[in-house]
Amino acid sequence: MKKAVLALSILCIHLLSSAQIDCSNGRYFTKLFSATTEAAAEVYGSNKNWETNSTQDLHITKISPMGDASVARPAILLFHGLNGSPNDVKATCVEFAKRGWVAFAVEYRKDGWASEFIQAGASGDYERQYREWQDGLAAVRFVRSNASAYGVLPNRIYIGGFSRGAMTATNAGLLKDENSWDWNPAKLAANYGDKKASSPAALKNTSDAVAGVLSFFGRIIYSDIAGYYADVNHVPYAGIHCQDDNVVPVDCEAGVGCGSRAIYTQFKNNGVEAYGFFPATGGHAASTAMLDSSYVFMARMLGCSAPTAIEKKEEVFLSVFPNPVQDLLKVTVANTTSIELYDVQGKVQMQTKLKFGDNILDVRFLSNGMYFLKVGEQIKRIVKE
Repeated sequence: MKKAVLALSILCIHLLSSAQIDCSNGRYFTKLFSATTEAAAEVYGSNKNWETNSTQDLHITKISPMGDASVARPAILLFHGLNGSPNDVKATCVEFAKRGWVAFAVEYRKDGWASEFIQAGASGDYERQYREWQDGLAAVRFVRSNASAYGVLPNRIYIGGFSRGAMTATNAGLLKDENSWDWNPAKLAANYGDKKASSPAALKNTSDAVAGVLSFFGRIIYSDIAGYYADVNHVPYAGIHCQDDNVVPVDCEAGVGCGSRAIYTQFKNNGVEAYGFFPATGGHAASTAMLDSSYVFMARMLGCSAPTAIEKKEEVFLSVFPNPVQDLLKVTVANTTSIELYDVQGKVQMQTKLKFGDNILDVRFLSNGMYFLKVGEQIKRIVKE
């Protein structure tokens, strides 16, 4: 019953806001503009860089469709990967702008990597994500405060990114406030300031709410995806992530956190609007097909009738832990399904049906070595020790 009420509430909000969006002629997922305009970079906020021990100005660059008469457009903010810069996402911003969006390439602090700086006593990565979260929220406030000048709808600001930038976008889009951080939020705020810290005084009270999140091979630092889900804003989510990504896990890994597919599955199973494209191969890079899927997913968040064929690219969620395994293997799936476990000679060692959610397989009877777990078209390599 609760799930049905949540889904109905989200649908009502979605329908009310989507009435303002003109999706005619395939706008927002089809290229309607041949050229775009890139504005000069602006400072959207500032905060302390903990490596240089000085204040860092944070920049944002607007890219919009040239010759567009509309002043009621959605905006998407894109954050670059760890070793990159806003220039790295400008090509994707251009593609969104050619489809009618107003897109922004956003800079954020990348301090603390060289020195593994720890101020609040958590961990280097945890504290970096907190600071990046502050910057992401500040960028949203800045765009909303300039919505009229930019010709964008203030209730249609979306946030996304690639790799580390996707983590920044996911945290900024989903985490409610300082208390959503599961490690001593008071201490984090005492050392780094609250969530408004990267905004100038005039914008601190501007809303930082977003209308949806787009994640290209991102993750969250939480390993408990159900616990994480319970304390986030349930806005629409699109996760795009290769299953063979060896940089950021597509699912959950102990000590690492949970990737895009784990978040997508949790949202989908709880009645929240969610989209996913998880190709079997491709590593830690965005292919043309992945980018194309993002335009469709984001158009759907707007309420546009984007092509439905992309849904065929969604993959069944599959997570196994631990791997290597000694005795009991936890297999998590999003639907009731059948699985087969093969040895390296192709001989079936186990066949069984799995229920939705977590399943425990006793593999103590197996000899040590390599095995392959097949679920639908997906295959996971399992090592028995």
